[in-house]
Amino acid sequence: MASSCHASLISFSLILTMLSFSNAQPAAPAPGPAGTPNLTAILEKGGQYTSFIRLLKETQLDKQIESQLNNSYNGFTVMAPTDNAFNSLKAGTLNSLSQQEQVALALYHVLPQFYSIESFQTLSNPVRTQASGSNGVYTVNITSATNQVNISTGVNDVTISNNLRTTFPLAVYSIEKVLLPNDLFGAKPPKAAPPPAPAGKSSKSDSEGPSEAGSSTTANSAVGIKWSSLAGLSINFTNHKPVHTMASLLNISLFIPLSLLFFITVPSLAQPVAPGPSSPPNNLTYILEAGGQYTTFIRLLISTRVDVQINSQLNNSFNGLTCFAPTDNAFNKLKAGTLNKLSEQEQIEVVLYHVLPRFYTLAMFRTTSNPVNTQASGSKGADTLNITSSTNQVNISTGVVNTTITNTMSSSFPLAVYSIEDVLLPYSIFGAKPPAAAPAPKPAKSGDKTPSTTEAPSAGESTSSDKNSGINSKARAMQWTSFVGLILTSVIWGMV
Repeated sequence: MASSCHASLISFSLILTMLSFSNAQPAAPAPGPAGTPNLTAILEKGGQYTSFIRLLKETQLDKQIESQLNNSYNGFTVMAPTDNAFNSLKAGTLNSLSQQEQVALALYHVLPQFYSIESFQTLSNPVRTQASGSNGVYTVNITSATNQVNISTGVNDVTISNNLRTTFPLAVYSIEKVLLPNDLFGAKPPKAAPPPAPAGKSSKSDSEGPSEAGSSTTANSAVGIKWSSLAGLSINFTNHKPVHTMASLLNISLFIPLSLLFFITVPSLAQPVAPGPSSPPNNLTYILEAGGQYTTFIRLLISTRVDVQINSQLNNSFNGLTCFAPTDNAFNKLKAGTLNKLSEQEQIEVVLYHVLPRFYTLAMFRTTSNPVNTQASGSKGADTLNITSSTNQVNISTGVVNTTITNTMSSSFPLAVYSIEDVLLPYSIFGAKPPAAAPAPKPAKSGDKTPSTTEAPSAGESTSSDKNSGINSKARAMQWTSFVGLILTSVIWGMV
């Protein structure tokens, strides 16, 4: 009996221990809704973010956020200005910005991490945005007190007025002012004054004083090297004859070995240690510049601000990125005016089409599933690639052009960069367009009809004359029937 009670107590204590461990374990976050959240749909549901939606679409940022949400373990936070916020801007504020600056402005409203209202209370300032890149510019200061979150840009201040979505991986908050980055709208520092012109050379004077060895100098004498504060000695060597005194000989005898020791040891100490070989930084522009033949692609990356987005995403992506970099020869092979005829939005789409939202080695291309999404795909699955690999050759097809990888420029996680000799032209922009439907015939106007022209009746319709003739034929038939009936009646009456 005692043993059974003892066993029961042991079992009960084990159960309590297991329960205590399970309670101590931090609870996993509740699963979010199935599928990737759609920022545009969230804003459209809010009903007062038309201007911000238009800015997101024009800069292709809507597609990029949707693509990055699938590859980010930190999530994103979006500060969404209302239409009233845009209307309160000075007239022409957005139009005065270049396309690159508009992209920066849109990215400035996106934080590369998911923040709940509570997490703003423990935030460290300054807070990076998607426009910050690796330079640490375009930051905001965020403070929180008593359920109020304040955001400061250095140009204007605003508070969060509404929560549109607070479920990981995307938080969307409404604000009543457009966040104006200090880097674009802040006061510009005054231009530095030009440096003063270098003074003209002047001859040495007697102000330098005589040497400590007892020799004197003149204005015309050449000044030698002055070694001072070296082991307590101060000796001035000039082109004068030495003064042969016991003190000077003693100073010189002490100085020579010390100076030799100085020349041997000091340069070795001052010489910087050569840095060992290091891997290239995760900076796409740096890698392309080192390649030396990607000037056009670099210019496109910078003008569309995709370089900043990529560098920012590399810090917040657990899947990494892969970039196909067309050479300058690839751009030169395009038909003249191909890029210039594209809208700014289409240029951004073309650049994003060269970036895959995942790190791929050459070996991984052998097992990839087609079609492969790009940074331009978004949630609709458009702007995809077909990639095949065989015997150390990787083929890429867009439906418009086919090309192969010719060189590996970077293959270290999280960024892989491969050189290609053709610009990847997305089918959605450069593919064959379906023939336009024939225009519908214009309806005839009632005033165009003339008395001499009449429309032909359709198969199921009859004209007024046809109707009249039908009525007359029926009347004649009835008359004949009545006449025959009278004759028959009179005949039968006569027989009776």
